[in-house]
Amino acid sequence: MAVHPTSIAILRGRTMTDRKKSVSVGKKFPGSTQLLSSGVALVSVAVALGIGLLLKPVIQPTPTTLFFVAVMISAWYGGLGPGMVATVLSTLAIDYCFIEPVHSLHNNEPGTLLRLGVFVLAALLVSGLNESRRIALRREQTLRQTGEAAQAEAQAEIRDRKQAELEREELFQQLAAERAQFEAVLRQLPEGVMIADAASVI
Repeated sequence: MAVHPTSIAILRGRTMTDRKKSVSVGKKFPGSTQLLSSGVALVSVAVALGIGLLLKPVIQPTPTTLFFVAVMISAWYGGLGPGMVATVLSTLAIDYCFIEPVHSLHNNEPGTLLRLGVFVLAALLVSGLNESRRIALRREQTLRQTGEAAQAEAQAEIRDRKQAELEREELFQQLAAERAQFEAVLRQLPEGVMIADAASVI
């Protein structure tokens, strides 16, 4: 049975719409992801602070390594923003809980400020490197998804063309069969019978 070209066009349009919908499915919500990343930064710094206070008699003078780990985890999971949040929180925690005078942020000693400055620079460097890694991974994923989508679209277009060719071939076969049937009817007519125009008969 032949299919009308308009129906084929409608089916193709629906197919393209379904492909676009399938590409949009699975996208994450940026707000929830950022909130989760900030939560990871807060929890990492809180865990580092708790372990540092617990081991304060053993670790002297300041447990900066624990806070470096917190910054690395935050930046690895969330990128530059959560890494910077963890850096600020870690700096405040170190200054408030481990540097004399304890429980005070008013510290103007050059040596202390230098140590905090080195910690901040190193933490920002770690966050920047993790953000570069995340950007490279996202770019690679985007390129891979684009290539897969283009390949799927090309394959679908090939299938559509093959389907159109099959339908056209079926239409030609149907026309040939109808023509052969019409010729067979003409051959079965008696000799001398003429088909006149309806207007001439009247």
